[in-house]
Amino acid sequence: MEYTTAAIYVVRDPRDACISTFAYMKRMKMFGSGDGMSNEALAAMWGDFVDAYVTPGEFQFGGWLHHLKAW
Repeated sequence: MEYTTAAIYVVRDPRDACISTFAYMKRMKMFGSGDGMSNEALAAMWGDFVDAYVTPGEFQFGGWLHHLKAW
C-alpha cells in the first residue's frame, strides 16, 4: 500500500482579500498619512494597488496569482 500526503487549500475570494489588504495598509499608514485624502486621490491609489496586487513581482508580498499557482 502506498501512502501519500494531502493538503486542503482554502482560497479566500481574491476581491475580498485585495480590499482587506488595502484597508489594512491604509490603516497602518503604509501609503503615507492618508489623512484628509480626497476621494479622487484614494480612487487613483486603489487602481494602482489592484494592478500591483494581481501582477506577479509588483506587490511587496508577491502577486495573488503567483501565490495561487504555487499550490
